[in-house]
Amino acid sequence: MKKILFLTNCQGFEYDNFLRTGSDSYARDWECLKSIQAQSMKASDAPFLLEQMEEADVIVAQPLFSAPIKEIHPSAIRSWADRVGKKLISVPALQYDALTFGTVPKLWRDVPNYPFAANENMLIAAGYICGLSAKATAELYHNATLLNEQQLRERVEFGISAFQKREMEAGTDIIASEYYAEHWRTSRLHFAKGHPLPEVMRHFAGALAEKLGIQDFDPLRTGAIKGFFGHCMPIPRWIKNGLDLEFETDHDTVCCDKKYISLEEFIRIMFEWYDVQGRDEVERRVSHEMPYKRAMKAAAQLAESPPSKVYAL
Repeated sequence: MKKILFLTNCQGFEYDNFLRTGSDSYARDWECLKSIQAQSMKASDAPFLLEQMEEADVIVAQPLFSAPIKEIHPSAIRSWADRVGKKLISVPALQYDALTFGTVPKLWRDVPNYPFAANENMLIAAGYICGLSAKATAELYHNATLLNEQQLRERVEFGISAFQKREMEAGTDIIASEYYAEHWRTSRLHFAKGHPLPEVMRHFAGALAEKLGIQDFDPLRTGAIKGFFGHCMPIPRWIKNGLDLEFETDHDTVCCDKKYISLEEFIRIMFEWYDVQGRDEVERRVSHEMPYKRAMKAAAQLAESPPSKVYAL
């Protein structure tokens, strides 16, 4: 049985899941070695990971430029693989947040029971701090134009150029920039920054299958895989309209811990959690975030205006 090692973020699990579901030969002939997700790696993990690299027949690695283990940096692992004759496949780290401006990485990692995984929306935080109702904050979420059309388009272009830069620097064997350039207007692509939709992972799992020489991968067999859908905010209307996006999206539904609830109900959950922390502590945590500063201007204007009026910035 051939052994494969994924040196990636959480997308390594998804690659293995899609390949195992969509290919009988992969499920029969390949063993996925235990690894450590990139975001959890520590320098002290080096002996374990280097041992797994030696054991693997194939290593699938994202460009881990900032990993605390120098041996798995792109140039280092490529040199090592060439020297020892190990098959290395460099795959892109699928990170895309052009459609989620206003959402930032969670700022409460040291506080238990945070309701929404790794993300926090600054318009919701601003609505809370300004004393808006959940209903008014839901309106703010969709109608506060934090960026104009040109700025939104620049975010899309920056996201695609970031793929191109990493592809060139790391010499990735699978290219992501072309796929994102082709599909950004017709699909939201990601649930959250590092969590692609199943259709995206299906495409790249197929590309990886080709690199592995797997000829029986059938993408139709993977249709039941939901991917990392557990936490997902709706695309705000101001972003959908500003970019003239062509895909349909449910503006009112949030997926929170794998449960679908209304945006207004989710905001109430966040407000209740914020109440436990205290308004001053919430403001202290979010005040340095650039999207929050924009969101706060819109929330403050709404707090002083009729409920139906939200100003563009």
